[in-house]
Amino acid sequence: MQDQNEVLFPVVTSDKHPHTKEIILLAEQSGMTLTKISEILNYSQPYVSQLKSGKGKAKTTDLEPLITLLSPKLPGTSFYTYKVFRRAKVVFPDNWEQQVVMLGLSACSKDTEFGRYPIGDDSFDDIEVQHFKALDCIDENGRAYSPYNSPLVDFERSKSITEKLREALETYKVEVKENQDTKVARDEDLKHFTASVLTRTNIENLSDQAAVIEEAIIKLLKPRYEQDDYFYQSSQWLKASLVRACQEAADILNLPSLIKQFIQDEPLGCDESNQVIAPDEHAKRLLSKLESYQVKFGKKQQEKRNNFRLQKLFKSCELDKVVDLEVTDPRFMPDWNAYGQGLFGGVVRKVFREANRPPYEVNLSDAFTLWATNIEYSVEYEQIQVCGDVFHSATLSNDKIVIHELNSGKFIYILTFLCEILKCEVAMLSNPLSAAELLEQVKVEAEMNKWSEGVDVLIMNLKKSLSENGYRVSGVRAVY
Repeated sequence: MQDQNEVLFPVVTSDKHPHTKEIILLAEQSGMTLTKISEILNYSQPYVSQLKSGKGKAKTTDLEPLITLLSPKLPGTSFYTYKVFRRAKVVFPDNWEQQVVMLGLSACSKDTEFGRYPIGDDSFDDIEVQHFKALDCIDENGRAYSPYNSPLVDFERSKSITEKLREALETYKVEVKENQDTKVARDEDLKHFTASVLTRTNIENLSDQAAVIEEAIIKLLKPRYEQDDYFYQSSQWLKASLVRACQEAADILNLPSLIKQFIQDEPLGCDESNQVIAPDEHAKRLLSKLESYQVKFGKKQQEKRNNFRLQKLFKSCELDKVVDLEVTDPRFMPDWNAYGQGLFGGVVRKVFREANRPPYEVNLSDAFTLWATNIEYSVEYEQIQVCGDVFHSATLSNDKIVIHELNSGKFIYILTFLCEILKCEVAMLSNPLSAAELLEQVKVEAEMNKWSEGVDVLIMNLKKSLSENGYRVSGVRAVY
């Protein structure tokens, strides 16, 4: 078998480890069972057996835990550690869409006649309440209702009338029942009294006792009829009150009046209310119609508000793409304009401030692009160990590049620069490169990062160092 370091740390690097079979054999020689190896690699035992037989190669990253156990110390004499950028993920707050609307509204309103909106400490909830309040006072054509024909005014009035009618009906039912119960009780008293008088009356002397009987019956009946008259007047008053409440309900529902119209504001008299039979039944039907009217109005109002809503206007499938977005190179940030178009499709949302003012028109795609310029990121870093000497280093336009010659004969470089979007200094790690690839990649970095000065000197120094260390360099003739 090859030298252990050559097996564990091959010169030729790739995603798949070229010596997978040999590593598993080394692990077995060290006393590990296939079961233990499968646990370390998080592979199934049959798959480990397959790799041992030479069928397939495992990923180098998957083999790292096993390689670390077999060789705790890396080959070589020079080692360096760096904290390098791994990735950045977009941080989306729960109220991101509200922030987009608020920012877009502020941007489109700043040059208008009425000035920037929102103002002061107005929150999104404040804006939304004001928006819907104005919307309730506007018809389907965007014109403001007059105070005299506003459906909202009629709706609020209907709620007041509903409570008034319900209260009048309940009062009427309670009072009528109490009057009926009192009348029944007095009729029973009269029956008992009359029976008692007749029982004590001597029929033979009936003519002599007639005056006494008459006086007793009159004494009882007079207050009873007086009470009946009170009951009659009371019930008629309650009936008139209920009928008036019914008339108001019929008016708000645009239904014919229960009785003929009385003159202007003249109170409804008892005679007129007598034209209505069973006003409580009328009241029940009107209450049912009022409730239906209010439900219908509420649905229509909700439909209108939904059509002009200020939230849930984005495409959920597009949002998933943005939320799952990962940035692996902060020099290539997302095209937020494209994502804004994908999320909102260029939708323009009208935001009303007052019914009598023209609405603000917010392009949500543009607003998202504006908002995303200050979006926050969650940055992940990785601690790396570089096995190899520093081959060259330079500073160009405030960017620092450090090149290492690895033990494998490959090169890597660490490029450190200030990322304004992430608001921090970032160190980027390159892939392992050959000498020729290193020179070409440095030229790419120079163009990408707009290094205006020092690039030619860096390339010349690199070629010189590579040549002096035995590497073949394009444009340099080797004499041997």
